[in-house]
Amino acid sequence: MELDTETTTGEPTVTGPRTTVAPPRADRRDPGPAPVSLPDDLRFPGSGGAAEYERYFRIRRSAPELAEWTNGLLTAQESVLADLPTTRLGDGERLDLLAGMLVLSQAALAAWNGAADAAGPETAAGSATVTPSATPSPLAAASAPPSPPPVPATGPQRRDQIAAEIDPPVEEPGDRAADCTTPAPALLRWRLGHQLFHLHLTLMNRLLDAAVSAAHDADWPRLLPALERLTVLYDSATAAMTYSSDFDRAVYREQVRPTMEPPFVSPGFSGVFNREHREMTALLRRLRRATRAVEPGGVPGEVRIAESRLRAAQARNRANHERICDSCVPDGGSLLRRHLEQG
Repeated sequence: MELDTETTTGEPTVTGPRTTVAPPRADRRDPGPAPVSLPDDLRFPGSGGAAEYERYFRIRRSAPELAEWTNGLLTAQESVLADLPTTRLGDGERLDLLAGMLVLSQAALAAWNGAADAAGPETAAGSATVTPSATPSPLAAASAPPSPPPVPATGPQRRDQIAAEIDPPVEEPGDRAADCTTPAPALLRWRLGHQLFHLHLTLMNRLLDAAVSAAHDADWPRLLPALERLTVLYDSATAAMTYSSDFDRAVYREQVRPTMEPPFVSPGFSGVFNREHREMTALLRRLRRATRAVEPGGVPGEVRIAESRLRAAQARNRANHERICDSCVPDGGSLLRRHLEQG
């Protein structure tokens, strides 16, 4: 029999004495399923995700020059220091907070020294910056003419200044929280504490990068100081969150929590969208695997002690987070959990 290539049915066809097999038509549809759409952030739709979380806390993503990053750091620290006397933090918590702020300032100064030695612009240790105030950057201030020193503001006047610096009116397309131009003192503290927490995490992630590398190389003299600084920063980050939530439960329920719900933000607003924290926990796991991979007795005792102190700081942070959740939301119903249950 002969093959008839002129038919187009795709099935063998008998035409008299010949059997023909038709090739598939060029415009024949793929028999597979229809395509599905998935979000870019790998998350179930319905929540604003990391972008909305960062917009709420006034965090911008960029590759900031050192002057911009330092200006944001100093603004946040100065604002916290101005507000700290009015808080209920204990002496130990204040000491932890100040110790971490000192480590952050030392890192910024070291970065400036490195930039001066290199005689060129450098980027800061982290890529997250808080919204800076209208205060000129250190570089701009250095070239500006001298001016009389300002009279320090105190009391409500200083509080209003902090509000304007850390949470200025924002007019961005699609930012439904833009109507909140002057936050209540509790809301200001809530956002400011989270900003300081993020600044801690940027340095912690940089130190964790170095610690993981040192552990892989068995470079114990380099690993030990990194672990010690990480412990200080972890306890300071814990104190920053205590500062952030230093108000009564009723204040959180009436003034803070509603700003994290529609119509101000999308349903499901949550701290799980904290990208720095997610990176930090992943790096901590890598560090733990790297030190465990060392043969027994290969890690010096002082390094093991420093590692155990870091784990203890992590445990204190988790316990503090649970305490804050129980204090603010005693029923344990987070906004994200409620959103998922309703969805």
